[in-house]
Amino acid sequence: MFAFKRFATGVALATVWLATAAPRADANQRPNIVLILADNGCSAEGGPGGFSRGIDGAEIGTGASYASVGLEWANAAVTPFRKFKIDTYEGGVATPLVAHWPAGIRDRGGLRHQPGHVIDIMPTLLEVAGATYPTESPADSKQQLLPLEGTSLVPVLADQGNDRGAIFWEHQGNKAIRIGDWKAVNPRTGSWELYDLSHDRTELRDLAAEHPEKLRELVQAWRQWAQRCGVMNWQELQRLRRERSAAGN
Repeated sequence: MFAFKRFATGVALATVWLATAAPRADANQRPNIVLILADNGCSAEGGPGGFSRGIDGAEIGTGASYASVGLEWANAAVTPFRKFKIDTYEGGVATPLVAHWPAGIRDRGGLRHQPGHVIDIMPTLLEVAGATYPTESPADSKQQLLPLEGTSLVPVLADQGNDRGAIFWEHQGNKAIRIGDWKAVNPRTGSWELYDLSHDRTELRDLAAEHPEKLRELVQAWRQWAQRCGVMNWQELQRLRRERSAAGN
């Protein structure tokens, strides 16, 4: 059985309980796996000073509050990385993943440095559970489902490395792709930039002019992914939304 929960703190919890787990088995022998993923980046909504739109005097973090820490604290929260939530620089996409899986992780407290993506969680849980991803919708057998884009993290958790290929992002017109240590970033209002994360994790030195062929390779791969996955142009999406709003829909 799978369970996925999202909390107000921005922390996501994914758990899989396996039917083979004995109710009274020793904790280290149970095949259950628990993954805890922090939210990506800190929001700079509200600009300097942020905002508070909840009930006056409500404690921050409760259901009665609706507040943003603002630009200043968002900048501090993502240090040393650049930018914030919705951006595709490391400040908007980097987040730690904590995994508990006694049956598959032998070194307690160990660290893994391989990159992954939230889309890798589903393949991971499927592999642990011995399940397969459906090819058609359970509600309509005529509706074919897109294949999974993610890669199982089981080899990474077992400290065996992985063969993870490209990782793609697009959010509100902000684009990025990472293959190995090379990462190309295209902010919504700018052009494509290129970074070598093995030497520049904070993305301060744009290598686009020095490695134009590598940049073209990454951009082409991003465009192929966008076509395959149906990524809409952000400006076009905004135009359609305006038309729909004007029509009263």
